[in-house]
Amino acid sequence: MKIYIKKKILSESSKFSAKLKSLVAKEQELRNKFAEMIKKEGGWSQELLKKFMDIYKTTPDDVFASKVVEDELVKIEPQFDYVNFSEQDWDNFWLLSQHADSHPQFQIKALEILKKHKGKDSKEYKKLLFRVGSNKRVIKNKEGIPVDLDKIDDMGLDWEKISYDIK
Repeated sequence: MKIYIKKKILSESSKFSAKLKSLVAKEQELRNKFAEMIKKEGGWSQELLKKFMDIYKTTPDDVFASKVVEDELVKIEPQFDYVNFSEQDWDNFWLLSQHADSHPQFQIKALEILKKHKGKDSKEYKKLLFRVGSNKRVIKNKEGIPVDLDKIDDMGLDWEKISYDIK
């Protein structure tokens, strides 16, 4: 009986690993195409963004057509077995949560999940906390400019205060 249960858990974990990977691929497809356009055109511009949206029939509020992926993630998330997540699963979960701006309550839930399973000092937790805090306009440097995500550990930010302010 124990072997059957363990195999079933591993089977479910594999299923969700594959689903997370698939959602990331779908979510990143247009982002990667836009990155290629930026490189080809020699830099980002408002005109290039408009051209991109015209080509791929997207809108300013969903430039990369991520809403469908976000909706699916929110729908299937309650079934995830976080205890059996691989590092790749965590990377995929974080990336999808990071870009789920149309679901701010889900992002806050994802923060709690990351805090519980990865810890409040994990890079994933801090980056998502920063994203949510930025979206809620509670994180600003002295000049009111967004803080560079790659330097968040060196900024001396009060993570506990940010965590409190976003709720």
